[in-house]
Parts: sequence; C-alpha cells; structure tokens
Amino acid sequence: ALHNVSTLENDLSTESLEAEHAGTWAFNPLTLSPQQRHQVCRTLLSFAARDVAAVTEEVLSNFVSAAAGGYLSGPQYHNFPHAVDVTHTLFMVIQDCGRGPFALMPRLDVYALLASAVCHDIGHSGLNNDFIAQTKNELAIRYNDHSPLENMHCATFFELLQDKSLNVFDSLIRREQKEVRQICIDAILHTDNTLHSTIVQGLKMFGEMNEELLNR
Repeated sequence: ALHNVSTLENDLSTESLEAEHAGTWAFNPLTLSPQQRHQVCRTLLSFAARDVAAVTEEVLSNFVSAAAGGYLSGPQYHNFPHAVDVTHTLFMVIQDCGRGPFALMPRLDVYALLASAVCHDIGHSGLNNDFIAQTKNELAIRYNDHSPLENMHCATFFELLQDKSLNVFDSLIRREQKEVRQICIDAILHTDNTLHSTIVQGLKMFGEMNEELLNR
C-alpha cells in the first residue's frame, strides 16, 4: 500500500499539482485550473484502476471530460469543482481509515466509488428535491418523487458509459460490471440529504458494535 501511495504522489506531482496539495487534506479544487481538476480525477481513477480494469488513459480522460461537461455552470455549489473535491476527499478518507487506499475495501470497490464521485452531482440544477417535487418538475414525475436528482445523476452517469470511448468499466467481466453498477447506484442514491441522519446512525451503531476490532 505504501508503494502505491508513493506512486500516486509521484503521478500528481508530475502534473505540477504538488504545490496545490493534491493527495493531502489541504487540497482545494477552487484554486485549480480546469485542466488541473481534470488531471486530479483522471490520476485518482488511473491509480485505482491498476490491476482491476484494463482501461486506457485516453478513455479515463474522455470520461472525466464528458463528466465535467455534464455539470452546469450556474450552480454555485453543485458544480464540477465540488465533484473534484468529493472525489479527492473520498480517496483521502479511504486511504486514512484503512491505513492505505486498498486496505479498507477491494480495489474494484474503490475504483467504482471514485468514478461515482466524479459523476455524483452531474446535471444538478442547483434546486433541491423538495422544490422539484413541489413544483412537479419533470424529474419528480419521472422518478415518482423518490430522490429525483440522485436518480437523474445516476442515470446520466450510466448514459455516459454507453459510449465505449467513455466506458471506464468496459474491460470488466460481466459479474464485475454487475457488481460495480450496484455499488455506483447505491453510492449515488445515498447522497440524497434526507438519508443523512439514517446513514450517520447506522455508522454509529456499526462503530459501537465493532469498537474492539476498529481500535486494533
């Protein structure tokens, strides 16, 4: 794991991102250029893909570019810099909690979660689910008021993957693709803020029940 982290740090620094604190908790995507934001996401995905997905740098680059293009410029928060921040933060949490990025969970799971993070708010209008439901927005009609934004983000993500030149999961075998799809769906749908308290309570319970194991 330490060797892999060192490799990631080298990959980031070679793209003149070392001074921008990529790979540290001081990272701030708002200080980066669009090209640097793109590079952070591509590098993290490339790092996670090693040994699990035979994906080319071109496909990764195409995917990140398409994802970035799917974010609207209007929203002050739910935009591509936010997606970059979430992707980077997710990696840092997995790395720090697991004493290495792949100690906490399988590499394929990490890869799926990072790809989900890149697209988790794609197409967000800046409005919330309650407003969308109350105004009978087309998303509320399509998804029956059930997490309309998150369902849209997830569907848009998988619509991108229909293009082979963007499909970062294309090399996976069928069983892995099915597994990855479920991970991505669960991850994105659980970003619905109404589920926050339930998720926090579940984590607290898990921590209490496994306190001895987690403190080793």
